Amino acid sequence: MPADYGITGFQAENLPILSAIFKLIPRQSKYSKEYKPDPDVLKQLKIIRELFHKCERIVIATKCRTGR
Repeated sequence: MPADYGITGFQAENLPILSAIFKLIPRQSKYSKEYKPDPDVLKQLKIIRELFHKCERIVIATKCRTGR
């Protein structure tokens, strides 16, 4: 969210938000009267981190679709 990068209020001149550092903020769920990171999301991110550390390389394979 823009507030996570120090931008308050919506103003078109603030777009696009291009930060030098990407912040990963896990999905949050409401508990009582406050929001906390979803425990299931944190568990999944831990698994992903462990897999990243075990591999030699990561291949990102995406399909680019054109209007043809």
